[in-house]
Amino acid sequence: MKKIKSLDETLNNIQINRFLDKAEKELNKITKRLRKQVLITIIPMLVIIINAFTLQNFYIMLLGLFGVSGIGIVAGVKDLIKSVRGKNSKEEIYLDNLKFTKVDPEEYYTLEYKRVIENYTPTVEDNLEVIDNSFLNKEAAINQVVAEIECYTQVYRLPALYLRNDTWDKLFDVLYGLFVAKKREDVYYDALSDLVRQVLAKALLDKEAVITIDNFIANIDILKVTV
Repeated sequence: MKKIKSLDETLNNIQINRFLDKAEKELNKITKRLRKQVLITIIPMLVIIINAFTLQNFYIMLLGLFGVSGIGIVAGVKDLIKSVRGKNSKEEIYLDNLKFTKVDPEEYYTLEYKRVIENYTPTVEDNLEVIDNSFLNKEAAINQVVAEIECYTQVYRLPALYLRNDTWDKLFDVLYGLFVAKKREDVYYDALSDLVRQVLAKALLDKEAVITIDNFIANIDILKVTV
């Protein structure tokens, strides 16, 4: 039997990736707003310059440019005053949205597992990493993943899994067919195990009441990395 990976790493990775996705969206909002402000300032300047050259009047261009820049300066001062007074400017709201508070995976441990940890005495063998690169065929891969799920239910406070045996079988068969089609049966177990950890970790983070086949379908995209 292969070594069962902890869900802790998956829980941490999902939280970090979600934060990065959120940060990217917020930064895109800021970029769009800044781009709009730049256009609002530049377009009148271009119009003034074009008109000035058309009329061949250098003084009109100077007056127009000073006027536009003056408007920009006044707007900037107003924003500065608002921020100093503590009013929620858009920048401050974006910064608040980017706040990242990581949930410690230990918060999802069962009471029984916490007691085991408290009373456990590490041995020398525990520090030795055993690497198992043995190939698992379809049946062995499924048995391994089922054993992992049973283990996770003992360690983490997972929601109930509402999947009938025939639903499990169809899921395993369909996924295996994808790997056979791509001639990647050798990574079937690793991909299936990754998918399961992804689904279980997200169910914990999102406080799902139950886990159904829909949870697995919603995370099928992660298989693109291996298939």
